[in-house]
Formats: sequence, structure tokens, C-alpha cells
Amino acid sequence: MRVTVYWRALPADAGRAARDAFLADALGRARFARLTSGPGGKPFVAPAQADPHPPHMSLSHTRGLIVCAVADAPVGVDVEARQRAVPPALARRILSAAEAGRVSALPAARQGAFLLERWVAKEAHLKRTGEGIAGGMASLTVADDGGVETDGGICGAVRVFSLAEAFVAVAAETAAIEAAFREI
Repeated sequence: MRVTVYWRALPADAGRAARDAFLADALGRARFARLTSGPGGKPFVAPAQADPHPPHMSLSHTRGLIVCAVADAPVGVDVEARQRAVPPALARRILSAAEAGRVSALPAARQGAFLLERWVAKEAHLKRTGEGIAGGMASLTVADDGGVETDGGICGAVRVFSLAEAFVAVAAETAAIEAAFREI
């Protein structure tokens, strides 16, 4: 699946107006004007007569950076600054049992990045499905090949990228995720 990830550096104190300007640039003004939210608050572009099948989109931001993934099928995106620490108590809520075993086997210097990569991967997946983080991150396992699994088997795919000083995860239903990053 082809995904365009629009991104922009923003001041840490940027407000709603800066976010809205970014979204208008990423989606186009006409589509931005039809931006609404569905169950659970997931944003989407409402169809219009001249645009009956608008693209799917997902939005995320972290201190100093905002991203918007746009695709022809459901997509999820998450971004987190690399220096963000994941406290041990939070790690227990993020990792599946298999992932907890893997992280403990890693050198201490690699554990923080592993935790953060799993965080963004799972949040992007849960945004794609519309569940949000209430969907239960620890019930998901992200394999090294990007497959997202539950007890019921593979339920999606995710790829984690480095952008500026952040990790960006893009989630889709299929493993063939081609992401093009565009600064706007």
C-alpha cells in the first residue's frame, strides 16, 4: 500500500491554528473543510459529491513535529521523539509477553529504542483500526518483519521509520507498505 506521510517541524508551543494550517496543506483546503471525526474520535475526510471517495488519513504529533499519513485504504500513523523515555510501569502495559522476553535479552543501550519503536508501532496499528490505545497494546505483538499479531493471528502490518529526531510508524492492513515522506 502506498502512503504519503506529510510532516512539518512545529514549535513546541504550537497550537490548534498551526495544526489546522498543516492539515489544510496536507489534505488540501476543500478536504480539510470536510474534516470530521468518527467513533472514538478518529478523524476522517467526509465524502462530497465532487470527491465521493476521499483518502483515508491519520494524524499524530510530538513535541516539535506533526505528521499526517494519507492513503487509499485505512492507515494509522504515530510519531514520538526519540529521546522520550518509556518508564518500566508503562513498558509492562505496552509489551506482550513475547516482547517483554525479547527486550530483557537486549543490551541496556538498545532497550529504550525497542520500547519506543513498539509503542509507535502499536499506537499506529490501533489508530488504523479505530480502536485507539484503549484497544490494548499488550495484547498485540509486533514481529521483526512488521507483522502485527494477536492470539487470533496476524491482524495488520506496520513499518517504523526514523524522521528528524523521532520514530514514525505507519500501519496498514497489508505488509507491503511503501511510505513517501514529504515535508510541507
